[in-house]
Amino acid sequence: MARCLSFLAVLLIFPVTAFAQTLDKEKLRKAAYLPRMSIDLSLRAVGWDERGKKIDYAKAVEELTERLSGVPKDAETYLEIAMLQRASNQERAASDALMKAEQLLRAHVRIAPSTPNNSSATNPAVPNLKRP
Repeated sequence: MARCLSFLAVLLIFPVTAFAQTLDKEKLRKAAYLPRMSIDLSLRAVGWDERGKKIDYAKAVEELTERLSGVPKDAETYLEIAMLQRASNQERAASDALMKAEQLLRAHVRIAPSTPNNSSATNPAVPNLKRP
């Protein structure tokens, strides 16, 4: 008990003082506008869907092929087909699907095919970038 009273007496004699910090308003404003950054990590099992079932690539390609009707919107379907064929290591078939998607989009947009060496000559929207 005597110890508690002596501790209380010390606290009363030497009051605890809190020193106020000076605020730098400019630093506070800068801190308030800092960009937010986040990192997302995910694991994805190749060959499995979100429900844990094994993907049947051939069946998925067949279902997508049945949806094709020859309109420019089919380019999106061809891109999905190419993605599935690449996942099943059918590179040639995936390349063919990508070429069909390109043909549909070119016909829709009416852009002349460009050569790999001189892309800006046939398409003014593509800048002519020369490498040093």
